Amino acid sequence: MCPHGAPDDSDVLKYGLSYRLEDFAELAVRLGSPYDYHRFGEVIMMDTFKDGLNRCSATAWGVGGYASLSNDGALFDGLSLMLRTGADPNNYAAASWYTAFPFSYSYGFLARVSFGVQGCKIGLRILFYTGISYAEFWLIYNYTLNTLSIVLSDGSELVIDNNLKLYHAVKMFHSYKLVVDCNKIMYMKALVNNHSYNISGYAGKTGTATLGPYMLTQVFGYGLDSSSSDYYVDGVVLTQNDIWEGM
Repeated sequence: MCPHGAPDDSDVLKYGLSYRLEDFAELAVRLGSPYDYHRFGEVIMMDTFKDGLNRCSATAWGVGGYASLSNDGALFDGLSLMLRTGADPNNYAAASWYTAFPFSYSYGFLARVSFGVQGCKIGLRILFYTGISYAEFWLIYNYTLNTLSIVLSDGSELVIDNNLKLYHAVKMFHSYKLVVDCNKIMYMKALVNNHSYNISGYAGKTGTATLGPYMLTQVFGYGLDSSSSDYYVDGVVLTQNDIWEGM
């Protein structure tokens, strides 16, 4: 047995040179953690669907729309959440996670999503409900237009990348992350794979609402025209006190 506090292989004779592992993202990958991307902030929720759909609420609209566990495409634990939009103009599907009302100033929401050839719009949504008002943030990738956008305080979309081409395949997961400041009701940062966007100068949408207090984080997908579309979600992570290089 290894001494207390020593590495598991401390009693094994090393062959050749050995080095310290300084990159904790690499360590996370080696240990199988779903938090291996843009590792800032304190983790307060992870979901790889290994416990089923107990942690999230999945909904789908339109004829034939549904949500279920799937092993057709997965990154962690052999399972993912499949969202199928309905085959009509109301073709929308989403998975939501509810969290107690936040006390931190900033939150980061990360999800990995793959989609098929019929994919249209996909993205992340963060909602803060105080009991008397709400603040809302969106990150939207439009596959047909190759654009990435956010929703501003007046409800309009602002394109922050007009040439973002993501490959579509069931087993090809893309990483999306949105970082926001819930106190100032401001966007902070967006990330898609290796693309990083400073969006700190823009405010989220606000309004009155009697819901809450709680925070809702959501992954959503829209179908193409009136066709059904399948999306696969895995490796969802929510962090607080999330920082970024611009601070």
